[in-house]
Amino acid sequence: MYSRSKASPSASSSRASTCSCRPSPTASGSPGRRKRTSSSSSAASSTARRSTRASRPASNRDFCSDISPFACSILHFNGPVTAPVKTRRLAPRWKAAAADYITALAWSPDGQHLAAATGAGTLEIFQADGTPGPKRPAHSLGIECLAWTPSGLFTGGQDKRLRFWDDSSPAPRAEYLDAKCWVHRLAWSGHPVQSASGSPAPLLAAACGKSILLCDASGAVIRKISGPARTIEDACWFPNGDILLTAGYGGLQAWNPADGSHLRTYEWPAALWSCTWSPDGRWVTGGSQENAVHIWEAQDGAHMHMPGFEGKVRHQAWSPDSRWLATAGGIDVILWDCSGKGPEGRQGKLCAAHAEPLAALAFHPRANHLATACSGGRLILWNADGEDEILAAAVFDQPLTALAWSPADDRLAAATAQGALAVF
Repeated sequence: MYSRSKASPSASSSRASTCSCRPSPTASGSPGRRKRTSSSSSAASSTARRSTRASRPASNRDFCSDISPFACSILHFNGPVTAPVKTRRLAPRWKAAAADYITALAWSPDGQHLAAATGAGTLEIFQADGTPGPKRPAHSLGIECLAWTPSGLFTGGQDKRLRFWDDSSPAPRAEYLDAKCWVHRLAWSGHPVQSASGSPAPLLAAACGKSILLCDASGAVIRKISGPARTIEDACWFPNGDILLTAGYGGLQAWNPADGSHLRTYEWPAALWSCTWSPDGRWVTGGSQENAVHIWEAQDGAHMHMPGFEGKVRHQAWSPDSRWLATAGGIDVILWDCSGKGPEGRQGKLCAAHAEPLAALAFHPRANHLATACSGGRLILWNADGEDEILAAAVFDQPLTALAWSPADDRLAAATAQGALAVF
């Protein structure tokens, strides 16, 4: 639970079995209301964490019986299934093999195509039924990120290039080269953004080192936003596309995409590795390097601080109704109830069934069902509205690296470090 106290900020990352509220820097641009901060120890309690670890299975095969009565299968992509498989399981509709480590997955807006990016720089496209499509040597080094638009696909690479592809040519239709930095994050607004000149149109934001590129749907760069003198670690859009949010050292920065102007700062004196905006626009969040999650009320900047994770919080995901924020910074997933008054005063819900660090989180686009994947190969589907309720599971014989739900239906894509791809 949350409680208020006058603890020192230096104590904010320590583990404890009780939770305290700590002073926080104010969010620039707020109307001056005193900001509140809250914290949770290991997000649930340290006692609960210890007892959960004691019951975790030692291997993937043990895991099949550990989640009874829910069933799982062990997916051996390089050989036959040799372990007993229960009758009820999360079974793949189709499987495929990419050329290398799969770094990112993305479905097209209509759900008819699935793009897989690899560490070798290859871009592979599959139809929704698993039929292989074009395989392109998209980048000379690994691909870091993908983002679809209605007219094509953006890729960002370690070769410092941002490229745009469509069906008209095997070559990129547009390209931007940054002489210094990888293109490591892409975010498509999905909604028209008002421009200083011209009619409103959706935009793509591409994070390149200390700058953000804004591109139109055809791949043309229309604006470059130079942020604070720190690397931009992540970027996301306000639900209606009016505001762009970026994460980096010093907190979260909000930008006006129409003219590139800076709107406000949600301050925190450390590096934030990930950022999200709740679907209803009420909350902004950041996952930090000091093993904590920070939540701000978007309008007034009121701040809540939840430390105690096992590692840097790199993975966050919102349920479609904005009730649940899923966070991971280690082997466990913590769900925060952000409905009503928000997470202040509420215990985080621990979802503990993974034995290795989390690699990806993804909520179903229309239901409060959360898919989680870890480097130990476990894929688990949770009912966020239940109490630690596992709906289904599968176990791969390879580390999982990426997840993606289709926007059109219930299909879930999962990928591994050895290039295996499965759609459930």
